Parts: sequence; C-alpha cells; structure tokens
Amino acid sequence: MLTSHTAGVAKPAGALFHQAEAAVGLAPGSPALHIGDDWVKDAVGALNAGPAWHALWLSGGAQPPEDNPILSTPAEARLAIVRDVEAIAMALQQ
Repeated sequence: MLTSHTAGVAKPAGALFHQAEAAVGLAPGSPALHIGDDWVKDAVGALNAGPAWHALWLSGGAQPPEDNPILSTPAEARLAIVRDVEAIAMALQQ
C-alpha cells in the first residue's frame, strides 16, 4: 500500500500516482484506474497524472464543482462518476 506519508508527496500531485504505477510494476503510460471519494485529490489528481490514468469518483450523490478544470475537456472521457460502491456492484450485475 502506498500512502502519502510513505511516498513523501500527497494527492493530487501527479508524482504520487506515478509512484503507485511503479509500486505495482506498471510501465509509465500503461492504463491505470484510481478510485476515490474526493473530487480534487482523487478524480482531478488521477486525470492530471497523465492521459493513461482514468478516475472513478465515488460522489456520494454530489455533483462536480461547476468551476472545475476537467469537465468539457478531453480528460472528461476518462472520468466515471458513481454514487457509491453499491452502484458499482449493481452495474456489474447487469
């Protein structure tokens, strides 16, 4: 497990996501998915880490901030928003 403390850098810094790639043996640029519940630290952080990174935001029913830099850009195609883990499970059963 990679934490901000052990990595020496915190989300949303791209360096943390790149250290995570290395920790699991992914070559830079390999497709990767980050799942998290914080819009800036998790969703925006992963999408800003590079074009191979995808983000799944557990929104809890919230909407992304209207003034965010991600929506209406090509990075938006790498973003999935779900309410919670139960919503993921239900989608997988279909």
